[in-house]
Amino acid sequence: MLDDLHAMRPELPWALEQLFTLHALLFVLERMVKPTQSHSHQSSLFMGYHTRLAVEGVRGQARSLLEDKLALTDDSSAYWERLMETADFLRKKMLTEDKTLDCFSALYTSLWLNWLGPSSAGNTQLYAEELRKLKTAEAELGIALSRLPWTLAQCLLLLYLTRDEEAQTLLAQSGGKLMLKPEHLTPLLGVLERSEQWGRLRDWLAAIGPLLSGFRGEDLTPYGDYWATVVTHLPDAESVMWPTLHAMLPFSRAIYEDALAAHGRWDRWIDLQMCMGQEPLLFRVTVLKPVEKDAPELLLPFYHQAVERYVLQKNRDGYKAATKLLKRLAKLYARLKKAERWEQFLAAFVSRNSRLRALQEELRKGGLLS
Repeated sequence: MLDDLHAMRPELPWALEQLFTLHALLFVLERMVKPTQSHSHQSSLFMGYHTRLAVEGVRGQARSLLEDKLALTDDSSAYWERLMETADFLRKKMLTEDKTLDCFSALYTSLWLNWLGPSSAGNTQLYAEELRKLKTAEAELGIALSRLPWTLAQCLLLLYLTRDEEAQTLLAQSGGKLMLKPEHLTPLLGVLERSEQWGRLRDWLAAIGPLLSGFRGEDLTPYGDYWATVVTHLPDAESVMWPTLHAMLPFSRAIYEDALAAHGRWDRWIDLQMCMGQEPLLFRVTVLKPVEKDAPELLLPFYHQAVERYVLQKNRDGYKAATKLLKRLAKLYARLKKAERWEQFLAAFVSRNSRLRALQEELRKGGLLS
């Protein structure tokens, strides 16, 4: 179908060729999606595997096209009306799109990020008018309105209009109902990162932190990366970053740990591991090596606490783990030049556990007991 459409295309200026190609892709997308959406009375939209692959492929082509520089940079261009019709078309499709599809909504966002954004042909009047159209759509569409893309679209335009508080309030009021995901907010944060507006990005990261509680691991990695970037350019942002990440625990644990390690906050890092009941022997040597180098004394309570837990297991594996960790403790005390304190601890430890023969055997094997 795409080949047939392009075969019909007359010779066009580059600006119109971009728009023609985009509309050809949108036409095909509409034809693929329409049969599926016509049966949207089901609890969730179903699309066959090969159809979904085709949709993703065409959508990918359209997004790549939108990432190219727009040939239209002057709103007095004779082609500007066609571009606005494109914006109207994508808005209408986005606002009635099934929430599981994310096809036209992604392209609507790309259009406003790349071709109509501040770095391209956009202007304040344009954003205000689009925002008005979005708000009007709520009354027009009623229950048919797809609220997630509708909300995110408003937030993007409010961001362009530097009405950040309005956008953040809108997210805070609707976030829980909309099932927001970190990936939904990435376009907003990306706008501020690319324009190097570090103060605004800091404030946005602090504002959306509570909305992301419930997500873990890889889902929050981009969020943590944005904080790292902000703090690099705006060191004072640390005073906002730490309480924000701390308030998001335990969900923010991975990015909080990474931030503590990156900034050498080993005291807090160790406290976190101990509170979480982490096992020192499960860490790779490369993870603990910086702590041994910069603040070896912080590892003492971490190791001592774990040794006692291993002994309480009252089995051979626990005794072996305790012995292995005790050997690390011996090296730490030697490095800290506290040999006498180590000898006192070991003597008391052996005496206290003298009835545990299996433990005594492991200590002998490890060279800790003669």
